[in-house]
Amino acid sequence: MTQPHTPDGALPLELVSAGPGEDAAPRRKRRWPALLAAGLAAVLVMSGCAPLFGLIGQFTTPSAPTPSEVDGTDFGAQIANWQACGATMQCAVVQAPLDWDDAEGERIHLALVKQPALSGTSQGTIFVNPGGPGASGVDYVAQSIDSAVGEPLQQHFDIVGWDPRGVGSSTPVVCLDDAAMDEYLFGLSAA
Repeated sequence: MTQPHTPDGALPLELVSAGPGEDAAPRRKRRWPALLAAGLAAVLVMSGCAPLFGLIGQFTTPSAPTPSEVDGTDFGAQIANWQACGATMQCAVVQAPLDWDDAEGERIHLALVKQPALSGTSQGTIFVNPGGPGASGVDYVAQSIDSAVGEPLQQHFDIVGWDPRGVGSSTPVVCLDDAAMDEYLFGLSAA
């Protein structure tokens, strides 16, 4: 039996994809349910995530809060400049040293978000961090406060999340400039 060929001499796709003793047409028909299922799964995943797209940006202010001022190296004495961001949240930016062993050296900024105690009277502050690496504590508290901390604690405590250095709205991590990164990755020295 002779196999049909395309003008360039290749076998047609449906014959190449058919297994031994299989007819190509039934196999092609069996692909439709799988493609339909994959498409439906993608639509369901995207529609399930659609409400989250509306939350993105809801908890940020048009301009970042002004970082608090630190005199000398007493970072614990700084008072956060809380500003409204979102319906119930407040945002602030605080300073920290880049290297705690050189507290007078370069400083970085850390973004914070706070939900004040729902009762109106705070008994203290609970700091929440989702772990990581790379997870935003600001987004975690702002978008998932009920998953982060139960309602009884929210009633009596301020709930604060922060973005560690290099995450979200905090100071990014910059280890190498472009030339040094090229050298590191590709061994490309500038001549």
